[in-house]
Amino acid sequence: MDLKALIAGRDAIISDLKISLKTNTVDAAVAARPVALQQARIDTLKARIAALQQAKSDQAARIDTSISDLRDEISGLETQLKSSKAQLAQVEKAVSAKPKTKTKATL
Repeated sequence: MDLKALIAGRDAIISDLKISLKTNTVDAAVAARPVALQQARIDTLKARIAALQQAKSDQAARIDTSISDLRDEISGLETQLKSSKAQLAQVEKAVSAKPKTKTKATL
């Protein structure tokens, strides 16, 4: 597009604007465009909020599951620890109750 075409296009737009200002007529579609754009933005933001709320809910569920799994593991380890301590106590009791005898290897 050359400079003459740009100027002609500009002149046509200015002419149309002058006519619409003189007649006080505005195309309804043009007048409604800002409202439609605002509504579209609101709809987009609402959809984004809904997506973030769903992601938050999903993440919370994953965290709750992880916490539950870790608590189950702790419970199992505490049971094993209690059993190990009981066995250790039995061994210590057996060792301390056994009389010391000299063997040929210790002489």
